[in-house]
Amino acid sequence: MAYEQDNNTGPQVLPVADLPSDFSGEVEDGLQYLFTVRREAATIPNQKRVTNPYESSGRDEGVEKEGNADVAVLQEPTVEWRLSYAANFKNLRKRLNSVQTPSLSDLPDGYMPFPGKKDKGGWLNYVNDLSREPKLAIMKSLTSVSALTLMTFIVEDAIQRRELGDRQTRWLLFLIASRPDEHSGNLVSELRVVARKVISVLQMTDYSCDKKNAWMVLVAVIGGFGQYDLYYEAYNSFYPTINRMFINAFRNSARIAQRSVAAARPSVQPRSLAGPSTARLYHERVMDHYSNPRNVGSLNKNDKDVGTGIVGAPACGDVMKLQIMVDDSGLISDVKFKTFGCGSAIASSSFMTERVKGLTLDEAGAIKNTEIARELSLPPVKLHCSMLAEDAIRSAIRNYKSKAQERGSSFTGSIDVSQSVSTGETTAEPKPGVV
Repeated sequence: MAYEQDNNTGPQVLPVADLPSDFSGEVEDGLQYLFTVRREAATIPNQKRVTNPYESSGRDEGVEKEGNADVAVLQEPTVEWRLSYAANFKNLRKRLNSVQTPSLSDLPDGYMPFPGKKDKGGWLNYVNDLSREPKLAIMKSLTSVSALTLMTFIVEDAIQRRELGDRQTRWLLFLIASRPDEHSGNLVSELRVVARKVISVLQMTDYSCDKKNAWMVLVAVIGGFGQYDLYYEAYNSFYPTINRMFINAFRNSARIAQRSVAAARPSVQPRSLAGPSTARLYHERVMDHYSNPRNVGSLNKNDKDVGTGIVGAPACGDVMKLQIMVDDSGLISDVKFKTFGCGSAIASSSFMTERVKGLTLDEAGAIKNTEIARELSLPPVKLHCSMLAEDAIRSAIRNYKSKAQERGSSFTGSIDVSQSVSTGETTAEPKPGVV
């Protein structure tokens, strides 16, 4: 097909299925998914431009420095500062999660009571009060949902005021740093949403405003939780004249993650903001599971023995459906998945289906995203894919258990142990059952 040889669809890193141009069947794996994406991309015009009625052939005084104006409004911190700051923030997280949490009763006068968790005005007044600083007792008393809600309140207020103040920055940093080490995919996804709002603060502030506070919060999320692809969004949200800055930032982020990234100069393509080649970011295990995904398909979600988990990462658009079938002995006898996302998301799903088959529900639910990331050698920028797989299996287990609870079922069983009189051999026979 013409679009298969069209370089305007961008560099091809992953294999693409060879399907008819009029293919309309159900997508079964990542190869077919990328085929449909490239087919659709080929229909988009290569160039889109609207004539600027105010465009002048002369040069205005205010734009003499061309791209330097964009650099000035961005106020990008140095690579050395980002490295040092990210390391210090990680140490802060470790310390906050290792010390004993003070009691709320030990807070100074004026700190209690808290506003209601949805009281935006009350919380903003509480945070902006000059006498109140973020306290560890407060941070730890908030659930992840409440903490994320408060972060959203603060950042949205900063967007309205067109700047992020020092006090608000301290509250945001302590709210982020006090989240538990064993963070879930949902937490990281919501933190990415907060980070995008902070990027909006960077965009809205003018040349004279100091943007160090916004950068401190942004790098805390990026460096503290390994979300280095957000650098791309931060730089790409400004004018095309600083695309070069994005390329440098992406390379530096890869160095921070201690990953080898091909430093290829991006080709000039009208529609494509192609950064450095990411081919080396995919380990051979990822390519194996991507090219030959295991257990793709669906189970009957209405079956009483089937649990279904559907999770998504709003940060990157990946969607994962994972289904488990549990036999009478309480073991996972079959697993199926369908994932729409990047190669790492598909590989994480495929690996998870192999990993949990034959396990008990408790054993499967105890699998951490760190194991998936380690086995697939995922780079930090793709850790959220492994978190998605962890959330998917837990969601499927919860769905199955809720079905069992509705029908009043629970797993019971016994083990018969006997010893032969003649040989002295001891045998154990499990007697599982469902009541």
